[in-house]
Amino acid sequence: MKLKKLHLLFCFTLSSFSFAQSTYTNGSISTGQTTKSGVLAPTLPAQHQWSEMQNNTGNTTQTNNISGYNGYYNGSNTDLRIFDDFTVPFGQTWNIENVDVFCYQLDYLGSTSPLDVLRVRIWSGFPYLNTSTVVTGNMTTNIIDLANCEDTYTLRISNTQIPSPGTPPTESKRIWKIRGNLTASLTAGRYWIEYQGKAANNASFKFIPTTTIDSRGNGNANQYNVNSNTFSSLSDTGSPYSSPDVQQDLAFNINYTTPLSTVLNNKTNFSIYPNPASDILNIEVANKNDNYNYQINDIMGKVIKSGIISTESILIDDLKNGVYFLSLSSENEKFNIKFIKQN
Repeated sequence: MKLKKLHLLFCFTLSSFSFAQSTYTNGSISTGQTTKSGVLAPTLPAQHQWSEMQNNTGNTTQTNNISGYNGYYNGSNTDLRIFDDFTVPFGQTWNIENVDVFCYQLDYLGSTSPLDVLRVRIWSGFPYLNTSTVVTGNMTTNIIDLANCEDTYTLRISNTQIPSPGTPPTESKRIWKIRGNLTASLTAGRYWIEYQGKAANNASFKFIPTTTIDSRGNGNANQYNVNSNTFSSLSDTGSPYSSPDVQQDLAFNINYTTPLSTVLNNKTNFSIYPNPASDILNIEVANKNDNYNYQINDIMGKVIKSGIISTESILIDDLKNGVYFLSLSSENEKFNIKFIKQN
């Protein structure tokens, strides 16, 4: 398995109260600057990345083939919403400031966002159930922050090797980061983020699933069709047609602050790899002088493991396959990130 690192960047500020500026990332969209077949990504006007659809490690005949999912309305006959879950770890409170979602519009070459509307809301509980409640947001208010939407210089492409002979890469699916301003204070627990958008030209576009190198995925994302009042899982049907369907995760960021008692560093990098992991989860932190406690929660918020980091790795061979959340804390810093246990 190729090793993939997921990075979180934390910027700290001091005032009368101390807060850590943090980003929760539901998963990566980039697979690097070189395709599986060895093609380098474009370098102009900046270095690009590929977002290449993946096959499972060791499987040379089946691959993902869905580049994105519909979550748009067009003012006439289409009204689709998509949603996925995330967890605020035990003992934390997230003061949300904004969210980022990722999309492409086929052959779009503009220099400004292809979307002009973004609607977002966050649920406590699976969306639309009688037992679930809306924490913040709605499906009528446009919260898009056009000034902070940007071209990610990432190109969505099919698998360039599998099934043989593969699909040559193209530059027709340019991924944009779409930011929406949304505020809420979330305590520990499991939540669902629901969103939809509208293109400036009123045409269709696709929201991007997460992409993990050498894995077809393992997710919880769903779609709601307002007009037909029906739900469906966002699954990748695979190629060839005989491939099994695999439910996906959606790519999104949640940008938030958390209170800290003391803030010392201006910037701290935190990485875990590989992801998915089977036996060992490796951890890298820039401040190696701090002592870090860790806690692993399942998607329901239940504490599965906890302890002190002493060897820059955690044994996870005793975990069942699934999605988990790692929290790392010292006297000065708190981090959290999602990972997948997969044998």
